[in-house]
Amino acid sequence: MRRIVIFNRSVYRQGQLKKFVEKAATEVLNDKTAPILNATFLDTKRQKRVCGWGAGEGNRICIWMPRNGIDKKRLVLVIARQLGSLKGIPHRSMNGNGRYDPRLDAYKDLYAWADDLPLEKMEKKKPEQTGGKYLRKLDHARMMIAKAKQRIRLREQQLIKARRQLKRWELTEEKLEAHPGVAQEMIIEC
Repeated sequence: MRRIVIFNRSVYRQGQLKKFVEKAATEVLNDKTAPILNATFLDTKRQKRVCGWGAGEGNRICIWMPRNGIDKKRLVLVIARQLGSLKGIPHRSMNGNGRYDPRLDAYKDLYAWADDLPLEKMEKKKPEQTGGKYLRKLDHARMMIAKAKQRIRLREQQLIKARRQLKRWELTEEKLEAHPGVAQEMIIEC
């Protein structure tokens, strides 16, 4: 049994893309080839058709998909071609083979089942209302002000403590200046 992991960065539904890969993998790959298959689907704005990349004798394929107007049979052809790369078939050997060659129309008959599978775009997430965003930012600002006030109180307490210490040192210095003999005895004892 083959484990297929889909990384979907396209606008199409992940479960539906997985069905395309599963069906193509059962037709192209044997059970020993790529027991764990990683398929990545990405959006492309520059391409008007599906294209792909497959790691030779590896377990990863990458498919670039346009956002509009996907030919499902062509999608399966590109998936099958990249799975063929995983199988170890070089691209020059794929030319002339109806299962892998996009220039031949034989793939349209081989992959006619692709028209029966659904391929829908995901629903766009609704943008967050500005009121909620505003309130979140306001709460964050209040929290940051409270933290700043707490830091100021801490610094004020440290300043008071440092002033007390300085005052003690100044008093000790005055006593030592007033009684030079005591200062001399303190130095000798140390």
